[in-house]
Amino acid sequence: MTFELMYVMKGEKEKGDGVEESIYYWLQDAERANTRYIVIKHDAHEMMYCSCMKLKSVRIPCHHMFAVMKYANMKQILNGYIL
Repeated sequence: MTFELMYVMKGEKEKGDGVEESIYYWLQDAERANTRYIVIKHDAHEMMYCSCMKLKSVRIPCHHMFAVMKYANMKQILNGYIL
């Protein structure tokens, strides 16, 4: 089983004025009901942020981001994450 399949999408909400629009995704761990994450996707900046902070601390996108990419039917990784 791939790790990104372990998360259940609990909701999403768009915020912003169109130019600086962000989409917030709420994920829940399928095995641990009390474990939740928030992933924020900024289309204009081609960036994503996750509440687990793995990207900021280890500089590697986390499983939660990949779960959102699959949910959003993204065909490629955001340019901001390609070295």
